[in-house]
Amino acid sequence: MAQKDAEIAKIIEQLPKQFHKRYLEREGYFGDVRSSQAPRRLQTCAEDIWKLLDIFKEDLKISKLKQFKILKRLFKEQCEIVNSDDDQEKIQAKLPDSDEKESTAQTQLEDVATSSTQDPEKISNSQPTIEVKDKRKIGADSLQSPTDPDATYGHKGKGYEYQIAETCDRDNPFQVITETHLNGANESDQTQTIPMIEKLDQANTKPKELQVDAGYVSGKNIVNAQDQGVELIGPLPGKPASDKMSLIDFEFNKSDTRIVAMSQSKISSTTGRDRR
Repeated sequence: MAQKDAEIAKIIEQLPKQFHKRYLEREGYFGDVRSSQAPRRLQTCAEDIWKLLDIFKEDLKISKLKQFKILKRLFKEQCEIVNSDDDQEKIQAKLPDSDEKESTAQTQLEDVATSSTQDPEKISNSQPTIEVKDKRKIGADSLQSPTDPDATYGHKGKGYEYQIAETCDRDNPFQVITETHLNGANESDQTQTIPMIEKLDQANTKPKELQVDAGYVSGKNIVNAQDQGVELIGPLPGKPASDKMSLIDFEFNKSDTRIVAMSQSKISSTTGRDRR
């Protein structure tokens, strides 16, 4: 282990001096800056990522490390080269395939211990212009955490969403959770409705009536749930305009085929009878 540590220390020592000053020798953390300084710090970080990729891109050992692949993914998803298509292609062409198996932590340490690095002084000084992508260009499924590469970003924040189905019959002596499902934070709740019904069906716990909130309701989900023998009940998403009438303003007969009453407060002066 001592020999491996020595080899790793040798690799780190060969890095350009600015990396030591910015990340190893300074007190505190790279991200502990004021919000007004964040754009400049992000720009520096983007440039440093490119330099590391450039230094080790030909190293057969380091370029296979899981950490190096994560760094390449970060650059591809959140940074861009704005004046050199050739350099962009060189980096992105070496991105790992999604089905490529990752080596174990022990193998990774052995790879680092036996690898050799390029001499930073021999690296080309003609660095292309690197920029942090506009946030509108960064996908919600982009890398959010190097320690959890599968985490995504949604309107509730970074991470995941956990779907839970449970019983809600008043006659039950107690209620139980019947099914769970984990999905990315970037995925809409509407896309989780039918998969949850399918999982409930596989577990022989599929209900005849499924009550949900507006996030899970859509015309397509109502129809698809009905095809599986489930009545999907929940409010329609969105809020109707104050001067418009919605389904809640109408009362229907038991078969939902005829309007028997409607809210008088929503009837405007332009409302009339269709005489066709």
